[in-house]
Amino acid sequence: MHGLAGHRRLLALNGVDLAEVDQDVASVLVVDVASGAETDVGRIAQRLRAL
Repeated sequence: MHGLAGHRRLLALNGVDLAEVDQDVASVLVVDVASGAETDVGRIAQRLRAL
């Protein structure tokens, strides 16, 4: 498993349903973290919870 698909599968295995998540918002978060634009762990966690 690679990338977002792998993460989605891991979350699903742990009971997290991403069906209602705004995919555009989630994609921006992934790009922000991957590019280094978002590095603060607390802020990343906050953004994940907001999904």
